Amino acid sequence: MSLLATSERLMTPSQIGDISHVAITVTDIDASRAWYTELLGRDPLMDEDTGRFQHVVYQLGATLLSLHGFAALHSEEPFDELRPGLDHIGFGCACQRRVRSDPLATVWD
Repeated sequence: MSLLATSERLMTPSQIGDISHVAITVTDIDASRAWYTELLGRDPLMDEDTGRFQHVVYQLGATLLSLHGFAALHSEEPFDELRPGLDHIGFGCACQRRVRSDPLATVWD
């Protein structure tokens, strides 16, 4: 059962492509930029102050990963996977053993 009538849909399921980007709001943009730069092994594609928020973007194949840092957050509560919202982002890798031996892997557990 569809929530939208066919005439109200912008696209049909067959017209939807890959995910173009994922944007996450972080509590500390500087620490997050450093962590993701080390994790991903590359510098951001874009790092700009939009006036409303700091926008740091990484190119991951055909997908962009954006970090957003706002000067005034509504909440600084730590992440809780039981609260509604984004649970996690999974990155593909060629060798799980190599990932587990990386010092950053302890952060993931």
